[in-house]
Parts: sequence; structure tokens; C-alpha cells
Amino acid sequence: MEDFRCAADYLVTLPYVDEDRIGVFGMCGGGGYTWTAAMTERRFKAVATVTGVNVGRLMREGDMSPDAAIQTLEAIAKQHTAEAGGAERRVDNFLPPSPEKATELGLVPPWHIGMAEATEYYKTPRGAAPNGTNLSLFSSMAATVGYDAYHLAEYLLTQPLMLVVGNKPGEFGAYRDAYTVFDRARSRDKRRCPPLLQRLPRPTRSTKHSPTCPVGTLKQSRSMPTRDGRCLPLRASFRRQDVARNAHGAHHAHPLNPQFSDPSQQAPKSPHTPHDAS
Repeated sequence: MEDFRCAADYLVTLPYVDEDRIGVFGMCGGGGYTWTAAMTERRFKAVATVTGVNVGRLMREGDMSPDAAIQTLEAIAKQHTAEAGGAERRVDNFLPPSPEKATELGLVPPWHIGMAEATEYYKTPRGAAPNGTNLSLFSSMAATVGYDAYHLAEYLLTQPLMLVVGNKPGEFGAYRDAYTVFDRARSRDKRRCPPLLQRLPRPTRSTKHSPTCPVGTLKQSRSMPTRDGRCLPLRASFRRQDVARNAHGAHHAHPLNPQFSDPSQQAPKSPHTPHDAS
């Protein structure tokens, strides 16, 4: 979170910046960090995120088994011990090295729409950047497992808030995170600048990053439109679909999964074990 404060420190030194009109924006995992940072950095006067994800929740869920978080922490502890004894550090690659590799591994829509589109964006010239490696040091991830992007949002997240998500639930759980923050945020001036939840017509990376894509507003009715025009309760529809996709895709989607540690190694396909999402 200190990086956010450093950015604010720099902005307030610029003569053309109004320190009372600084907003903060985050996307994907950065969106979750943005929620957290805005709670304690009061120089941020407005908050906006696109498909914000609570990375801590994603890691704790893992393969959706009851003890997924504990098993991950135990594995991290063992890796710490091994590295203390001189073992090589374990570096995990969050994504396959290419869209072709993702397809080969079976990471394709609809069950793996998040992984497929993230790979298509971040692992191609469209979104690749020299410092955007999507790599993580496994032994340093224990604190992230205990991280909660919306902890204390009901007390500290008071700024005007805009949450943008796609219209198809993916395995990263951005739908659930958006509605959790929407419900918990404390924004006082909700009539004049209420928290908005906007719905993109397509959840693809291309529309998400396009400044010309149309954006429609999803009213605060706690319901979602279906293809046949019906409306379903948000919590019943979004969360069940998210859980279903996590049940099918969590093995590939989990950031702490070692399967992509060696980009040349093919990961096993995830078992399609049904889970009761109710």
C-alpha cells in the first residue's frame, strides 16, 4: 500500500494537480489493492476499479476444498524452510506463456474465460510489458493469503466508488468481489454520488481496455437480467455461477499453483468435480 502513498506524495508536488481532486483507479488484482489503499489514504477523493479482484480471497479459496488456505500456508512454510537450507527459490508463473499453450492446457471459455482472456492480453504484444512478468515468489505469499481487500470497508471506504465488471462471471471471482464491496462500502453521500455498478456488454480484455466501448448502468435493484429478459437475485445468480466456475477452474486459476513454475511443463487438466453452490 505504500506505493499508493508515494504516488500521492508525488502528485501533490505538481503545480497543476489539485490535491483535493485526486482519484485512484485499479484493475484486476490492482483493483483490490486500490480499495484497500483508499481506506487509509484520505488524499484519494474518488475510487474506480475495473474487474477488481480480492487476491487474498482468491488464494484462500484455492481448489475450493475446505482446507485449501491451510494447505497453501503449510506448503509455503515448507518452501521457506527449504530455502533457508539453501534450496533454489520457487518462482511461479501465474499464466501460461502463450494463448496457444493455454488452449493446449484446456484453459478455454466458458469455464476458463478468465485465464484464457488474461493470457490473451498479458502474454501478447497487446498487453505485455517488460516489468509485467506475472511471476511470484512462492515463499513470500503467506501475507497475501491472509490479505482481505475489503477488510473494514464498512468503516473506512467512504469515497465515491465506481465498480465496473463484465457481464459473464469468470473463475477469478470479480463479480462476487464487486458486489461485496458495493454492499460494504460506507460512502456517505450515496444520493449525490452513490456507488455505481456498471456492466460492460462483453467481459473481454479488448472491450475492457477500449475507451470507445459502450457501458450500461446496472441499477441497484439487486437483480441481474438474463438472456430471456428475466431478472434473478444477484447473490443467487452471480455467486452460484462464480462458485461453479471456480469449482471447474480453480486448479488452473489458483495463483499459488506450481503448475506454471516451469513454462515448458504442461499442467494436468483439472478434474471436473461438481460442487454444491447453494
